[in-house]
Amino acid sequence: MKLHTITTLFTALYFAHSAHALTPGSIAFTGYNSDGDDDLSFVVLEDIPANTVIYFTDNEWNGTAFADTAESFWSWTNPSVTPAGTVIKMDSINTASIITNLGAATFGFAPNKGVATSNEAILAYLGTNESTPTTFLAAVGNDTLANTGNVLTGTGLVEGTSAIFISGDEDVMAYNGARSGEASFAAYSTLINNTANWITEDATGDQHNNGMAPDTPFDVSPFTIGAAPSVTVEIEASVSAAEGNSGSTSLNFAVSRSIDASAFSVDYAITGGTATSGTDFTPLASGTLNFTSFSGPLVQNITVDVLGDEEIESNETVIITLSNLVQTSGTTGLGNVTGTGTITNDDVVPVTYPASGTLTSTVLGSIPLDGSEIPAFDPASKRAFASSGVGIQVVNLTNPSLPTELTTIEPATLGVPGLTSNDVSSITVRKGTGGNPSILAAAIINSPDKTNNGHVVFLNAATGALIGSTVVGAVPDHIAFTPDGTKLLVCNEGELAGSNATIPDDGPM
Repeated sequence: MKLHTITTLFTALYFAHSAHALTPGSIAFTGYNSDGDDDLSFVVLEDIPANTVIYFTDNEWNGTAFADTAESFWSWTNPSVTPAGTVIKMDSINTASIITNLGAATFGFAPNKGVATSNEAILAYLGTNESTPTTFLAAVGNDTLANTGNVLTGTGLVEGTSAIFISGDEDVMAYNGARSGEASFAAYSTLINNTANWITEDATGDQHNNGMAPDTPFDVSPFTIGAAPSVTVEIEASVSAAEGNSGSTSLNFAVSRSIDASAFSVDYAITGGTATSGTDFTPLASGTLNFTSFSGPLVQNITVDVLGDEEIESNETVIITLSNLVQTSGTTGLGNVTGTGTITNDDVVPVTYPASGTLTSTVLGSIPLDGSEIPAFDPASKRAFASSGVGIQVVNLTNPSLPTELTTIEPATLGVPGLTSNDVSSITVRKGTGGNPSILAAAIINSPDKTNNGHVVFLNAATGALIGSTVVGAVPDHIAFTPDGTKLLVCNEGELAGSNATIPDDGPM
């Protein structure tokens, strides 16, 4: 393609019976392609009378006349009144025949057909013939030519309102802003001539139909005035996937909009659930989905990769929430913002466990602990815990072959009202979910009088920090979280003091 500055000019010639003359901003360009066969498109922002002739030229304009006539002229004629809002496209400009969706286009003087991949500008004007402009209408270009040379000098056009120049040697450019919702067609002029409302592509090779927006043929959906249609975006409320025994499967959350009449972005993030990031599914960072108007998909997917294993466990959930809707054009509202994905556990308890009927084990490491009884493990922090008469013993299992004792947590020092004992009878861990920490629960028998009510404390498994506590019955001897992790079951022995076998163990529960 040509790499020198080219100026393309539209000329509208009205017959004596025309109701009024076009002025700057009467039309606006909506598409530009210099790859393949070369294409253009523009929207009519006020009615164009029947039999109007619009001339095109890619000869250079110096501010008063065409300084270079080594390029070409062509014209477009409408057979009937073209109403405001109509989008006209002209395809195959670098061939002998120009194809339009309305009216007819023919070449005049044309020693070099087509449009260039760099330093190209297109101007629109009224005139008496193809080389004599009188009133300019619009401009588009793929470099900031308005700030260099005389591209807009003497035209009366203003970049940002009746002209647009997109920086860079962009090969394909298309308007993707709103086409509805404005009170008048003239109001679209500033939207169309705003570079923020265009998408572009510039790379080696031909990009005009490579499947990446913008592509040709250009959108000819009409522009309308009045209230914008209602658009809603929401996430699929419920999805599920089988866990599998290895590898990964996917939870696919569909985020959909009702129609493509607006442009916006919406954020998403994992906000909860019972599944553990990094263990049950691959960590998923928060992100943003961008929806463009009239040129983008109605549905985009958020994918959570589920990690398969053979651990026998209950079904687990991942919750994703939409937030921070940012409008670019049009009006969009949020529908359902929360999607729950269920990881269906497909591991079953065999008739014999293990299924082979033979259990083998390998000792990776060991550590002596004084008076330890009940163990528990937190996979997130790689810490093991053991109950004992002097507190909760904490072991670092980052290297299972070389475990190390970190500390002993003494419940009596946690500041819980009424808790003065360090006699821990049972412990258990609930795995962290949705960014929440793993919870270590510990049951403590009252001392010195074990027949009094005991306590359960809840600690951050990774730090040992106190999260909460509750009073339970006498001699709490075993505790366990429910499968969904929302409740803790406490078994109180109610054992009496002393060793008189004739006194029944029927103390308070």
